[in-house]
Amino acid sequence: MRILVVAERYWPEGGGGELATHLIIGLLRGEAEITVVTGTPRPERVKGVNYIYEPLLRRGEKAVLWANAVRLAGTKRFRELLRQHDAIYIPRYAFPVVPAAAKMGKKTVVHLHGYALLSYTAVVLAPYERRRVELDDLRIECRKGVVHCATAAALWWLPKLARKWIRQADEVICVSKRQAQIIADAAPELREKVRVVYNPRPPEEVEKRLSEVPTFIYAGGDSRIKGLPAVIRTIALLGKRGLRTRVVLTNNYGEKTRRALEALAARYPAVEVKLTGRAGRGELARLHAEAWALLAPSIWEEPLPYAVLEAAAWATMPVASAVGGIPEITAGTPAEKYTVDLREVPQKALELAQSDPREVLKDAEKTREEVRRRFSPQEAVKRLLEAFV
Repeated sequence: MRILVVAERYWPEGGGGELATHLIIGLLRGEAEITVVTGTPRPERVKGVNYIYEPLLRRGEKAVLWANAVRLAGTKRFRELLRQHDAIYIPRYAFPVVPAAAKMGKKTVVHLHGYALLSYTAVVLAPYERRRVELDDLRIECRKGVVHCATAAALWWLPKLARKWIRQADEVICVSKRQAQIIADAAPELREKVRVVYNPRPPEEVEKRLSEVPTFIYAGGDSRIKGLPAVIRTIALLGKRGLRTRVVLTNNYGEKTRRALEALAARYPAVEVKLTGRAGRGELARLHAEAWALLAPSIWEEPLPYAVLEAAAWATMPVASAVGGIPEITAGTPAEKYTVDLREVPQKALELAQSDPREVLKDAEKTREEVRRRFSPQEAVKRLLEAFV
């Protein structure tokens, strides 16, 4: 089988969705010949996979990307690639190539790591049942500035266009049951095409040895939807109790946030606040080796947040809000008791920091065993291959 992957952004650019795509391609490589067309100039390559840089896919803004993807689908070079492959795999937002693939009779699989067919931002705030997606979109973008706000207001119709393209795909993969439920409810015409395939756990191994100081990791960056305000409340609660702890914040933060975190650390000297910037895989694994817990107080219906899956698979206890696919990661494990309402996250973090480290590690290792079994690479590749047949 020959699979053509069209992904405008590819690892190491991006986040959890791009990393999951990279791991999936590594798994599929042994089962198929794979070509990746991407707008990332220097992707992290999987041995034996052919990568083609496509400048038309370089721009990430959806309106520009989709206009360029329409152009790409009409080019002779892309039509020739379509002819050479048996199936087309779209793991990000390059939906405009779906009709061209369908017209040639190629099996077309769209893999959704967000909600681009429902929301301009690809984000649905929790709980979805409030059904205020367009208002939420506007609220999220308007927090970023006037230009973002005006753009979201002008391009509210783009998800409808995405839905039209995705409707022509043969299979639509969702990464959690919760995401599939939301997609099927909002786009019932896709219900028969939707299948759930959990992302594979990270391949790296981490040898745990908890630090003497209770240590938390937060990987969401300067993002309200990832729960930064709740992390700030957690630091303040730990500080007010005078509990010696450490909070390590990876990813990128603006100057305003940095100043706020520095002021918080100065006010509560018992809590060490450390900003590392964007951490590579090796550095992240080293941080997790000593970490007690991951803070994941997300406020949106995250389909299957890779940071939470990663933490659980590395025996770092997730202290997380019960949104999106997070409960599916922690269900039936000791981590389930730390999967709570957003408002409870700071208190749960405090409870964990006051716990016996031996008990924390014991529970985290039990969680790791179950998560490694449930999110095995072998199961992921089996389910993915079923989608391409």
